[in-house]
Amino acid sequence: MTVPVTEQDLREAMRDRRYWQPGHSERQAWSDWVTTGWQGLYPADGAARPMVWVRP
Repeated sequence: MTVPVTEQDLREAMRDRRYWQPGHSERQAWSDWVTTGWQGLYPADGAARPMVWVRP
């Protein structure tokens, strides 16, 4: 299963305490998910996309 993700979604996810709170049990998984989303929106080939699909 995948879900659509936009830049706004990722910015909101970065405000979630799972992303920034040291020691949070979900921090690594949440950070990895956000990173995957950014890499999908702005891949190394330079072809920015308005939305990508990532695993929840």
